[in-house]
Amino acid sequence: MQTTINMTRSWQVYIPEQIRKSMGIDAPTLFEATVKDNSLVLKPTKSRFLELGGALNKYHKKNPNIDIDNIRDYIDYSDL
Repeated sequence: MQTTINMTRSWQVYIPEQIRKSMGIDAPTLFEATVKDNSLVLKPTKSRFLELGGALNKYHKKNPNIDIDNIRDYIDYSDL
């Protein structure tokens, strides 16, 4: 599949719906960008942040009613 896409002045590109659907891409998605044979290659990759899902669950169980606006009050900085 080949198509022409536009780059904005702020360096953003729009991936057409047909391509997104054929590749199963949902927003937001992190991409790995490489240059190969003078072409830009974008490859969907997993976000390291999203891979942390559930890793902080142990803290939530201790404080299930944490107020997100005051999250810094609940962080134990002594372990850092």
